[in-house]
Amino acid sequence: RILRCSFAPSVGHERHFHVKHFGYAISGGRMRITDATGTREVDLASGSSFTSDGVDWHEVVNIGDSTVTYLIVEPK
Repeated sequence: RILRCSFAPSVGHERHFHVKHFGYAISGGRMRITDATGTREVDLASGSSFTSDGVDWHEVVNIGDSTVTYLIVEPK
């Protein structure tokens, strides 16, 4: 499954979860991520990638001044 996520400035996504996945930033920016470990702010660079073993839950908000768009690829 491939998800395309796009967040304008000050827009986020409510609490949700992900299985193991790979991510690729089409257009980066600054995001605030809250999960079971706390809240952190991250700079996501355009063209960067990331992997995750999965998360029980998290929520995100674009705290930058440009639209952030990335792909999440989840294996079957």
